[in-house]
Amino acid sequence: MELNLIVLLHTLLVVAFTLRILLRDELSPTSRLAWFIVITIVPVAGSLIYFLFGEIDLGKSANLRTKEIFDEIRVQARSALGNADTLDSDVDQQYQAAFRYAASINGFNVVAGNSAELMSDARTA
Repeated sequence: MELNLIVLLHTLLVVAFTLRILLRDELSPTSRLAWFIVITIVPVAGSLIYFLFGEIDLGKSANLRTKEIFDEIRVQARSALGNADTLDSDVDQQYQAAFRYAASINGFNVVAGNSAELMSDARTA
């Protein structure tokens, strides 16, 4: 009877944490899989590990402060981050979509004076 209760509690914890892992937007698929393996394979301790380390939330004030810091960095490093307005004149039309996409992810726009060469294979590179 006691063993059945422990198994039932473990199953409920695994189901609850699995649902939580699936509902979190910020986790990558590999992170989701890793956490699922940990909570499934390691009985009870896996759930405890996820509870202690998987749900890290620094709070609204820390998130706000982080946003303020990155906004300040963008203001101070504006010249190093490039200018989106120069994309049309600095980059060939066929590559502009890729440069816009990259800038939307990392915040770095085109900076004049740079060049790159696409290598034909890994050995050449």
